[in-house]
Amino acid sequence: MESHKIALLAGVSMLVGGTAAEAAVITLPSQNFSLDAFSTSTIGNDSEQLDFAQFDANLGTLTKVTLSLDLSTLIGEGSTGGSNFPENSTTFRLDVDVTASFTAPNAGDSFPVLELTAQCTANDGNGNSCAGSNEASSNPLFFTELTAGDVLAYVGAGTVAVNFSLQALGVQSQTGSPGEFNESSIDGDWNGRFTVTYTYDPRVEEPGGDVPEPATLGLVGLGALALGAAARRRAREMT
Repeated sequence: MESHKIALLAGVSMLVGGTAAEAAVITLPSQNFSLDAFSTSTIGNDSEQLDFAQFDANLGTLTKVTLSLDLSTLIGEGSTGGSNFPENSTTFRLDVDVTASFTAPNAGDSFPVLELTAQCTANDGNGNSCAGSNEASSNPLFFTELTAGDVLAYVGAGTVAVNFSLQALGVQSQTGSPGEFNESSIDGDWNGRFTVTYTYDPRVEEPGGDVPEPATLGLVGLGALALGAAARRRAREMT
Protein backbone atom coordinates (compact mmCIF):
# COMPACT_ATOMS: atom_id res chain seq x y z
CA MET A 1 0.00 0.00 0.00
CA GLU A 2 1.38 3.31 -1.05
CA SER A 3 1.29 5.71 1.85
CA HIS A 4 0.06 9.21 1.34
CA LYS A 5 0.79 12.08 3.63
CA ILE A 6 -1.59 14.99 3.59
CA ALA A 7 -0.64 18.13 5.43
CA LEU A 8 -3.65 19.94 6.90
CA LEU A 9 -3.56 23.53 8.10
CA ALA A 10 -4.86 23.30 11.63
CA GLY A 11 -4.67 26.95 12.73
CA VAL A 12 -3.81 30.45 11.74
CA SER A 13 -1.87 32.91 13.86
CA MET A 14 -1.47 36.61 13.16
CA LEU A 15 0.92 39.09 14.72
CA VAL A 16 0.29 42.76 14.29
CA GLY A 17 3.18 44.86 15.54
CA GLY A 18 4.57 48.33 15.24
CA THR A 19 6.45 51.07 16.99
CA ALA A 20 4.91 54.12 18.69
CA ALA A 21 4.74 57.20 16.47
CA GLU A 22 6.67 60.29 17.50
CA ALA A 23 4.77 63.29 18.85
CA ALA A 24 3.58 65.74 16.21
CA VAL A 25 3.15 69.52 16.48
CA ILE A 26 0.64 71.92 14.93
CA THR A 27 1.21 75.67 15.33
CA LEU A 28 -1.86 77.71 14.46
CA PRO A 29 -1.41 81.01 12.59
CA SER A 30 -0.46 83.77 15.02
CA GLN A 31 -3.00 86.54 15.58
CA ASN A 32 -2.34 90.17 16.45
CA PHE A 33 -4.30 92.20 19.00
CA SER A 34 -4.47 95.95 19.57
CA LEU A 35 -6.20 97.66 22.50
CA ASP A 36 -6.69 101.38 23.12
CA ALA A 37 -8.15 102.60 26.43
CA PHE A 38 -8.33 106.32 25.61
CA SER A 39 -10.66 108.47 27.68
CA THR A 40 -11.26 112.14 28.48
CA SER A 41 -12.43 111.14 31.95
CA THR A 42 -10.42 109.42 34.67
CA ILE A 43 -11.01 105.84 33.50
CA GLY A 44 -10.78 104.11 30.13
CA ASN A 45 -11.28 100.45 29.14
CA ASP A 46 -10.86 98.28 26.08
CA SER A 47 -11.04 94.55 25.37
CA GLU A 48 -10.57 92.13 22.49
CA GLN A 49 -11.15 88.43 21.85
CA LEU A 50 -9.11 86.18 19.57
CA ASP A 51 -10.58 82.85 18.43
CA PHE A 52 -8.36 79.88 17.62
CA ALA A 53 -9.42 76.57 16.02
CA GLN A 54 -9.72 73.63 18.40
CA PHE A 55 -7.65 70.49 17.91
CA ASP A 56 -9.22 67.83 15.67
CA ALA A 57 -9.39 64.59 17.67
CA ASN A 58 -9.32 62.59 14.41
CA LEU A 59 -5.62 63.44 14.17
CA GLY A 60 -4.72 61.69 17.42
CA THR A 61 -4.51 62.41 21.15
CA LEU A 62 -3.74 65.95 22.30
CA THR A 63 -1.06 65.90 25.02
CA LYS A 64 0.06 69.54 25.38
CA VAL A 65 -1.13 73.04 24.54
CA THR A 66 1.39 75.91 24.44
CA LEU A 67 0.07 79.48 24.67
CA SER A 68 2.55 82.26 23.89
CA LEU A 69 2.53 86.05 23.82
CA ASP A 70 5.25 88.04 22.09
CA LEU A 71 5.92 91.39 20.42
CA SER A 72 4.02 92.90 23.34
CA THR A 73 4.15 96.66 23.93
CA LEU A 74 2.28 98.36 26.76
CA ILE A 75 2.12 102.18 26.90
CA GLY A 76 0.45 104.64 29.27
CA GLU A 77 -0.01 108.32 28.48
CA GLY A 78 -1.59 111.34 30.13
CA SER A 79 -2.37 114.88 29.06
CA THR A 80 -3.45 117.60 31.47
CA GLY A 81 -3.60 121.34 32.05
CA GLY A 82 -5.35 123.87 34.23
CA SER A 83 -6.80 127.37 34.41
CA ASN A 84 -8.17 130.01 36.77
CA PHE A 85 -5.05 130.32 38.90
CA PRO A 86 -2.20 132.85 39.19
CA GLU A 87 0.38 132.19 36.49
CA ASN A 88 3.05 129.64 37.44
CA SER A 89 1.58 129.26 40.91
CA THR A 90 -0.04 125.84 40.47
CA THR A 91 1.28 122.50 39.33
CA PHE A 92 -1.20 120.04 37.87
CA ARG A 93 -0.30 116.36 37.99
CA LEU A 94 -1.91 113.37 36.32
CA ASP A 95 -0.86 109.81 37.10
CA VAL A 96 -2.06 107.20 34.61
CA ASP A 97 -2.08 103.62 35.88
CA VAL A 98 -2.40 101.04 33.08
CA THR A 99 -3.28 97.41 33.73
CA ALA A 100 -3.33 94.70 31.04
CA SER A 101 -4.39 91.07 31.44
CA PHE A 102 -5.43 88.11 29.33
CA THR A 103 -7.21 84.80 29.95
CA ALA A 104 -7.55 81.44 28.20
CA PRO A 105 -9.43 78.22 29.09
CA ASN A 106 -7.88 76.30 32.02
CA ALA A 107 -4.88 78.65 32.10
CA GLY A 108 -5.85 79.87 35.57
CA ASP A 109 -3.38 82.40 36.95
CA SER A 110 -0.66 81.36 34.51
CA PHE A 111 -0.67 84.68 32.68
CA PRO A 112 0.92 87.73 34.29
CA VAL A 113 -0.88 91.03 34.82
CA LEU A 114 1.12 93.80 33.13
CA GLU A 115 1.15 97.15 34.90
CA LEU A 116 2.81 100.55 34.53
CA THR A 117 2.34 104.16 35.64
CA ALA A 118 2.85 107.24 33.48
CA GLN A 119 3.12 110.67 35.09
CA CYS A 120 2.27 114.01 33.52
CA THR A 121 2.66 117.46 35.10
CA ALA A 122 1.79 120.96 33.88
CA ASN A 123 2.47 124.29 35.56
CA ASP A 124 1.90 126.76 32.74
CA GLY A 125 -0.49 129.47 33.84
CA ASN A 126 -1.94 129.65 30.35
CA GLY A 127 -3.36 126.17 30.79
CA ASN A 128 -1.20 124.46 28.20
CA SER A 129 -1.14 120.68 28.42
CA CYS A 130 1.74 118.27 28.69
CA ALA A 131 2.08 114.60 27.89
CA GLY A 132 4.15 111.90 29.47
CA SER A 133 4.54 108.25 28.62
CA ASN A 134 6.17 105.13 29.94
CA GLU A 135 6.64 101.85 28.09
CA ALA A 136 6.65 98.45 29.75
CA SER A 137 9.56 96.31 28.63
CA SER A 138 8.92 93.43 31.03
CA ASN A 139 7.34 90.20 29.77
CA PRO A 140 7.99 90.84 26.06
CA LEU A 141 7.81 87.06 25.60
CA PHE A 142 5.60 84.85 27.72
CA PHE A 143 4.30 81.31 27.36
CA THR A 144 2.60 78.63 29.39
CA GLU A 145 2.05 74.92 28.78
CA LEU A 146 -1.10 72.99 29.60
CA THR A 147 -1.13 69.20 29.94
CA ALA A 148 -3.32 66.33 31.18
CA GLY A 149 -6.98 67.25 31.73
CA ASP A 150 -6.37 70.95 31.11
CA VAL A 151 -6.09 70.34 27.35
CA LEU A 152 -9.60 68.91 26.97
CA ALA A 153 -11.15 72.36 26.45
CA TYR A 154 -8.98 72.72 23.35
CA VAL A 155 -10.30 69.57 21.61
CA GLY A 156 -13.29 69.73 19.30
CA ALA A 157 -14.64 71.09 16.04
CA GLY A 158 -15.16 74.68 17.14
CA THR A 159 -12.96 77.49 18.45
CA VAL A 160 -11.28 78.42 21.71
CA ALA A 161 -11.30 82.04 22.90
CA VAL A 162 -8.42 84.06 24.35
CA ASN A 163 -9.56 87.35 25.92
CA PHE A 164 -7.52 90.49 26.43
CA SER A 165 -8.47 93.46 28.63
CA LEU A 166 -6.90 96.85 29.24
CA GLN A 167 -7.73 99.57 31.76
CA ALA A 168 -6.30 103.08 32.14
CA LEU A 169 -7.01 104.89 35.42
CA GLY A 170 -6.16 108.56 35.89
CA VAL A 171 -5.52 110.21 39.26
CA GLN A 172 -5.42 114.03 39.32
CA SER A 173 -3.66 116.16 41.91
CA GLN A 174 -2.39 119.74 42.19
CA THR A 175 -0.10 121.81 44.38
CA GLY A 176 0.12 125.55 44.96
CA SER A 177 -2.76 127.92 44.37
CA PRO A 178 -6.09 126.20 43.65
CA GLY A 179 -7.02 125.94 39.99
CA GLU A 180 -9.25 123.96 37.67
CA PHE A 181 -8.20 121.00 35.55
CA ASN A 182 -9.03 121.21 31.88
CA GLU A 183 -8.13 119.37 28.72
CA SER A 184 -7.14 116.28 30.70
CA SER A 185 -7.11 112.88 29.04
CA ILE A 186 -5.67 109.43 29.70
CA ASP A 187 -4.63 106.72 27.31
CA GLY A 188 -3.41 103.15 27.47
CA ASP A 189 -2.23 101.15 24.46
CA TRP A 190 -1.42 97.45 24.31
CA ASN A 191 -0.31 95.65 21.16
CA GLY A 192 1.05 92.16 20.68
CA ARG A 193 0.84 88.78 19.00
CA PHE A 194 -0.59 85.53 20.39
CA THR A 195 0.10 81.96 19.24
CA VAL A 196 -1.43 78.56 20.09
CA THR A 197 0.54 75.34 19.52
CA TYR A 198 -0.82 71.78 19.82
CA THR A 199 1.41 68.76 20.59
CA TYR A 200 -0.21 65.38 20.05
CA ASP A 201 0.33 61.65 19.55
CA PRO A 202 -0.79 60.81 15.98
CA ARG A 203 -3.39 58.15 15.42
CA VAL A 204 -1.68 54.91 14.32
CA GLU A 205 -3.34 52.96 11.49
CA GLU A 206 -3.19 49.17 11.40
CA PRO A 207 -0.76 47.67 8.82
CA GLY A 208 -2.26 47.21 5.31
CA GLY A 209 -4.31 44.23 4.20
CA ASP A 210 -7.88 43.22 4.93
CA VAL A 211 -8.44 40.90 7.89
CA PRO A 212 -10.72 37.97 6.91
CA GLU A 213 -14.08 37.93 8.62
CA PRO A 214 -14.97 34.91 10.84
CA ALA A 215 -17.50 33.60 8.29
CA THR A 216 -14.83 33.56 5.60
CA LEU A 217 -12.40 31.69 7.85
CA GLY A 218 -15.15 29.12 8.56
CA LEU A 219 -15.71 28.44 4.86
CA VAL A 220 -11.99 27.97 4.35
CA GLY A 221 -11.90 25.46 7.18
CA LEU A 222 -14.83 23.47 5.79
CA GLY A 223 -13.18 23.40 2.38
CA ALA A 224 -9.95 22.05 3.89
CA LEU A 225 -11.84 19.29 5.73
CA ALA A 226 -13.68 18.32 2.54
CA LEU A 227 -10.39 18.05 0.63
CA GLY A 228 -8.95 15.88 3.39
CA ALA A 229 -11.93 13.49 3.31
CA ALA A 230 -11.71 13.14 -0.45
CA ALA A 231 -7.99 12.35 -0.21
CA ARG A 232 -8.65 9.63 2.36
CA ARG A 233 -11.32 8.02 0.15
CA ARG A 234 -8.91 7.90 -2.78
CA ALA A 235 -6.26 6.27 -0.55
CA ARG A 236 -8.69 3.51 0.52
CA GLU A 237 -9.72 2.80 -3.09
CA MET A 238 -6.10 2.29 -4.11
CA THR A 239 -5.42 -0.32 -1.40
